[in-house]
Amino acid sequence: MLMSDTEPAMSAIVTPEPPENPVPGMLVTRMLAGELPMDMTICAVTETEIGAWPMENGNIRPILYRFNRKTGGEVDLELGWDGVTITGSFLVPFPGKDLTQPAFAEEMSDGDETQQTDDEESEAAHGE
Repeated sequence: MLMSDTEPAMSAIVTPEPPENPVPGMLVTRMLAGELPMDMTICAVTETEIGAWPMENGNIRPILYRFNRKTGGEVDLELGWDGVTITGSFLVPFPGKDLTQPAFAEEMSDGDETQQTDDEESEAAHGE
């Protein structure tokens, strides 16, 4: 089907940057209509898509949501959302620190070697 001169050309949606280097277990946020946040955990990553499960009270709900990896736009073919030209939600990085990211793991290990346990502190205080 050819487009007429009066029909607007379809272009890619504009969303905030999707999560960089997504990996299973990474925490992300789904923004419905750009305003309603939903915490999610990535469960699968392919060359073209990110799969994520919603979190409710810290628990995973095994309902798969699909997102375009390049745009972060949600893919829901029943609603006509392809995640590229049209979508109703998109993924953004989780606010705050993400436990799956190497930078956070390095911060956690800084100074661990010098920290004493409660038992060690007690022994040192009592000369044991």
